[in-house]
Amino acid sequence: MVDLNEVEKAIIAKLQPLAQGLKVEAFPDRPVEYIENELQNARGALLVFVPVNAAKGDDTDEWASGFTLRPEITILHFDNRPDDAHTGAYGLLKDTVEVFDGEEGEGTYLNIGRERYKVQATGFGFVAHDTERGLWEYVVRIELRPK
Repeated sequence: MVDLNEVEKAIIAKLQPLAQGLKVEAFPDRPVEYIENELQNARGALLVFVPVNAAKGDDTDEWASGFTLRPEITILHFDNRPDDAHTGAYGLLKDTVEVFDGEEGEGTYLNIGRERYKVQATGFGFVAHDTERGLWEYVVRIELRPK
């Protein structure tokens, strides 16, 4: 069994190289307050969510070995920041997918606890655009399988 908190921490660590001006952390309990209070001076955020319904068994903090886990990374990107007016959210979306797809698009690996897991992006998409805040939201779905 692997602790879902450790899965979340490993994904956050994998995303850290993309952090330039972004917050990289777990998906907040209160997203609206997070956007209003925590992202005032940030370019945006990469927020990791590990769905509890992906865990098997009675203990929601543990993930049964042999099962596939499908975390999501929410990308929040402000379009009104002058320092990145030319790059926008598309470059960040592409970079996030590439972190998990590796150079050849065949996936990469994460070490979590004493086990190794293959991780690969399985999809991405547009979620919303808040025109009042100038905030774009995308999601990248990944899949972890025991190796």
